[in-house]
Amino acid sequence: MPSTSLPIETGMLTVGEPLPFNIHTNDGTLLLREGMILYSQQQIDTLIERGSYTIPPSEEPETQRIDSLVHKIDDTFTRYMTHGINISRKLITLADDLEFYTRHNPDALIGIIHLRTDVKYSVIRAIQNTVLSVLMASKLGWEAKRITSMARAALSENIGLYPLQDELCKQNHELEEWQTTLIREHPKKAVKVLIGMGVRDRDWLSTVGYHHERMDGSGYMNGISGDAIPEEARILAIVDRYGAMITQRGERQASTPQEVLLAFIQPTDDTFNKYDQELSRLLIKEIGLYPPGTTVVLNNDETAIVSKRSEDPVSPEVISICDAYGDTMECPKHRDSRIRTYKIRKAVELDWSRHLNVDLIWDSGTEDICYASLFRFEDPNYV
Repeated sequence: MPSTSLPIETGMLTVGEPLPFNIHTNDGTLLLREGMILYSQQQIDTLIERGSYTIPPSEEPETQRIDSLVHKIDDTFTRYMTHGINISRKLITLADDLEFYTRHNPDALIGIIHLRTDVKYSVIRAIQNTVLSVLMASKLGWEAKRITSMARAALSENIGLYPLQDELCKQNHELEEWQTTLIREHPKKAVKVLIGMGVRDRDWLSTVGYHHERMDGSGYMNGISGDAIPEEARILAIVDRYGAMITQRGERQASTPQEVLLAFIQPTDDTFNKYDQELSRLLIKEIGLYPPGTTVVLNNDETAIVSKRSEDPVSPEVISICDAYGDTMECPKHRDSRIRTYKIRKAVELDWSRHLNVDLIWDSGTEDICYASLFRFEDPNYV
């Protein structure tokens, strides 16, 4: 119930005091009524762990709820890596919420996973995989239950690689032998971890277990090929590769979305031939060659952010944020990239684009972008 609910978190409830609101389960079932008293911290901890909800302020912009969800995913992964606690219930809640927002506001989610390079590597990678997997699965017309399993698998696929994944992000030398071994074994380890946490969804588990298999049989851990690889795992392999290449890791610079997407459909080496070509084309069709969140330069030399997909994969809707001299605009402008003057000339990388105010770009409640702050912080160089 993400559109009408707020997760119960630490600090919201106090032992021995009346509940300030009703508490519900994830599906909306009433658990506890307002005014009831909880007499132990264990009761509160149980409510938080099982993913209980109350009603949020209706005026909160959806983009802020999405941003809050990003931080909750970060907190959940951190708690697992630090304390090794069972996060299966929390994973289900977070994946389901992420699936909901992806269906409800896809351009915002696509934009955020391309813009928010300031988020911890393991977190943004998991979110990228989940959002893109849900988009592709929905386009294929899968039934709801199958898409939900896909989302949960995508969010948890690298649980067998924590905390090494974030450590490798900072590493600037070649992998050591033990690291290579752990990487090759992480799908199997992830399945074991999830089973140990109580996950019994076979589709979820098989998707995680097979997501590093390749169409030519060169993947791991089972070396299966072609249609023997579940479609879910083939999708996850594609979006995982895409997300890894558009995200900076250590000294390795990120590639632009266009470079990666074109490499999938016009491979110049064997690397991209190992992925399902039909599903690769579906990804491009779904997000476009200039996905929301991409920074681009227009024919008139303005710098813009892609805000929304269109039927034409090379002519999305954009918002200009810098003039031809590179100065930020006091009033950002919507531009039609189908018009020659505003046609996209190239994609670029800007260090400060991660600090842009997503409410300005994707919050439908922002009626006049001239009165909205361009950045989430006053200083665009804020780190």
